[in-house]
Amino acid sequence: MGGTMNLDRDGWIDLVWTSLRDIPIGDVVEKLESAWRDHQSRENPVAAIYGAYDAGKSSLLKRLLFEDGVAVPSEITVSGRRETFSVDEITGSTWTFRDSPGFAGGNDEHDIKALESLDLADLLVWVLPPQLVTSNKETFDAIVTGERFGVTGDHVTDSLLAVISRIDEAGIDPSENPEGFRSLCSRKQAEFKSLLDAIGSTSPRWGVHPVSADPYQSVGNEQPDASLYEMGSGWDGVGELREALTQAQLSVPELRTLSGYRFASHAITSFTRMVQVEQALREEAIATCENELERVALWRTSLDALRRKCEADLHRLMEDELLSAIRIGTVSAAEALQTRLVEALDQWSEQAYAEFENLAASADQEASERGRSPAMRRLGELILEMGAAESDSTKPGVEGKAKKRASQFSRAFRDGFKAYARVDLSMSLDEAAKFVREWKQSGLGWDEFRKAHNVKNFPTEEVAKKASKYVKWAEALDSVGPIMEQLGPLLYDIGSDVLSAMEAEKKAHQRQKLRDALRGAAAEVEDEAKTGMEEMTGTFSEWLDQQEKIHLPAKQALAAQLSELIRFEAELASLLRQRPT
Repeated sequence: MGGTMNLDRDGWIDLVWTSLRDIPIGDVVEKLESAWRDHQSRENPVAAIYGAYDAGKSSLLKRLLFEDGVAVPSEITVSGRRETFSVDEITGSTWTFRDSPGFAGGNDEHDIKALESLDLADLLVWVLPPQLVTSNKETFDAIVTGERFGVTGDHVTDSLLAVISRIDEAGIDPSENPEGFRSLCSRKQAEFKSLLDAIGSTSPRWGVHPVSADPYQSVGNEQPDASLYEMGSGWDGVGELREALTQAQLSVPELRTLSGYRFASHAITSFTRMVQVEQALREEAIATCENELERVALWRTSLDALRRKCEADLHRLMEDELLSAIRIGTVSAAEALQTRLVEALDQWSEQAYAEFENLAASADQEASERGRSPAMRRLGELILEMGAAESDSTKPGVEGKAKKRASQFSRAFRDGFKAYARVDLSMSLDEAAKFVREWKQSGLGWDEFRKAHNVKNFPTEEVAKKASKYVKWAEALDSVGPIMEQLGPLLYDIGSDVLSAMEAEKKAHQRQKLRDALRGAAAEVEDEAKTGMEEMTGTFSEWLDQQEKIHLPAKQALAAQLSELIRFEAELASLLRQRPT
């Protein structure tokens, strides 16, 4: 969009629609511009008759059509009830009259349609009851001050004609007291202008007209009758009103431009409000993404800390047990080492499992609570709109739809390590642990052990080994046996009570050899246990990765959208700055 130009109103209106075409907001602009172009080409000017539902709009329209010599449609109903809903147009001799639904009809849709009926109207005919504005004052004020259209008040009042309708119902009979009636009309006009002054609005350019369109309500819903209308001759104000309409008709080119000016201004201000709402939604969504990414980082830090702690605990355990055996250096120490390692590893795995489950439960609860928040709900809606999280929506469980991910991680964990184990092994983890531990400690081959203990649950060694993977990282225990085979003779030799100088030197060498072997064996056990730890925590890690895959691209996409919205708002503001007064 170029720099500021000196434009007249017509030039600015064209600039608005040309500029808005370049902004990607669907077909809204195209429809609005088309509506303006259609109105711009209309032969007859349009007068929108609006007001409260009981103001007397239908009686006025009926009378104007009668005076124009136009047949009155049967659908024009004279009623003080909240029943007029549609927006109808009826063409008179010079004006096309738009019959608007009444405001304050107790129906929001009524009011929306009534407001929309004022768009693209060349003349605004505001019909008021004798008591003037009694309800929905804020709406009428927004119209006459220009707030509803996003313009200053003079761009409305220059197209405004006011009618104080049913004036013969105001308390003075015009036939019996003509002078008092004229005085009443003047007071009502002054009272109305005072109401406008109070809200900073100027008087309607086309006058304020006290009118009795249906004197003494004689016609009502019947077909117009000239003799009944004749009763108001000289005081009903219809002649003065028709003269004002004739004068306004002479200024149709100006009024048509004003209608386009209001319509374009209303479009810009409406788009601006829409953009600001969308900006706020995306700013909130970006903040939510950032919060979620921070939570993911904290959970990852906690998981890494847990892993390091468990690995440190494992390393210390190995040092304590294996080095103790070296220090003692006896056959009994060697014989006890395997049992102590099994017990120590079992205790370590129980503790690690419990600590991880606490972390998982805490993360699951927090994610579930955060997932139910309004901000997360709105973020989810935006993500689904962008399609950023639907690429793998057909995958089950933790790989399911993005909007369900936050509450599914711990369930996947539990399914993987408890319920899944029961289904896969046809027994609980505790039962599996018992069989696996007995098998490992028996020293027998699987077939021998199975026959000796009548084990039916694990038909093959492969199934038994799979069970061991479920049971507190039993792979680590597989390393204990080889350790004993490797270190047992060394421990026995070092523990000999018969020493000589040569033997002492040999024993020192053997101790060093034992330490080296110990380091390798300990590393093997630790690696096996760490592998089990990684398998156990892998679901959590995958869930954290998935959260990053959701929120990081979503944040980037939202930031790009926000940038585009800011640019859009700047272009709208530029159009308003170029708007002529």
